Amino acid sequence: MQPDGGPTRKLEGIPATCLQPAALDTRLGLAAAADGYAPESGAIHVVDLGSGTTRSFPLRDREDRAPYSGGVVSLGFAADGSLFAGGEGGVDRWDLATGERTTVCGGVGNYGEVSMNRTGRSAIAQCPDYSVLVVDPLSGAQRRITSHGDAVRSVAMDATGERIATGDSTGAVRVGWATGEEPHLLIGHSDFVIAVAFSPDGKWLASASGAEVILWPMPDLSKPPLHTLPHDELLAKLHSLTNLRAVREPASDTGWKIELGPFPGWRDVPTW
Repeated sequence: MQPDGGPTRKLEGIPATCLQPAALDTRLGLAAAADGYAPESGAIHVVDLGSGTTRSFPLRDREDRAPYSGGVVSLGFAADGSLFAGGEGGVDRWDLATGERTTVCGGVGNYGEVSMNRTGRSAIAQCPDYSVLVVDPLSGAQRRITSHGDAVRSVAMDATGERIATGDSTGAVRVGWATGEEPHLLIGHSDFVIAVAFSPDGKWLASASGAEVILWPMPDLSKPPLHTLPHDELLAKLHSLTNLRAVREPASDTGWKIELGPFPGWRDVPTW
């Protein structure tokens, strides 16, 4: 489909294989797709949208790091025209002019993932050791993010590059500033989170786990996360958001019951 809403257009020169994932950059006039699940013949295919020409970059093994057998799961164009790819063995940067591939982060046995902001000037990478890096694609500078834990399985960066989100193997979703402050914690999934994504306007966050997708209103990052509040302040905050109360009930198996009180209305409409 044309980005301006015009008729669909088939990109030629890409083999009819299982293509996953894909990336598009209308500023650069480039599209990319990978058939990375074929260990011997897997490749990343880059199409010039103006001329229609296609270049293919084989996902061959490298001697200076763990074998790369394919499994590309994410692609993103940087502002300088290079292509970042995350997959089995780590995250790579491809120089499309020379075909040279350099490692952003690598490791044995696990996958890496990358997410680029709208301008291609900032990215977040999840490495095979489950560490998280905020990367400057132009200079190569990296900043490790430790506040999102050590079990991260999926990452996303918003359009501005100011906010990041992660999903981990416990089902927790975290969203916070890309500078690494304590993130807000979103609890709802019961299994590991395979994908997170910001809406283009930054007002919503989506997370996927198993067969479920949850849409989260974006927390107000200018306020401290709920889980960091002192006990009394946390209870007061929760009381202000709901008329449900846990009250003692000796006859209950748990000793508690949920009581629905009258809704008093909000003095201030809550923001999330």
